[in-house]
Amino acid sequence: MAVLLCRLVPGMRSLISIPAGIEAMALAPFLLVTAIGSGLWTALLAYAGYWLGANFRQVEAYLNPVSYVILAIIVVWYVWRVVTHKGQLTEA
Repeated sequence: MAVLLCRLVPGMRSLISIPAGIEAMALAPFLLVTAIGSGLWTALLAYAGYWLGANFRQVEAYLNPVSYVILAIIVVWYVWRVVTHKGQLTEA
């Protein structure tokens, strides 16, 4: 059940194989639940793409301002890091 559910969670999708291997999960059930979980995730993404594509103008109206805010945050963070960085010289 953990493998199936974690295949639906970004970030966990790639890592769930490790605990399954540590617990010596049999290959056939692992492949079956992986296929089901991956199929569900793919279907969800396909449906989201279909829905978002049909409402592109509405989605664009929300995402454009958010994109600019995120870009501004990244630029401010980067400039702050450059300004406050204390470089250390290493001797060879």
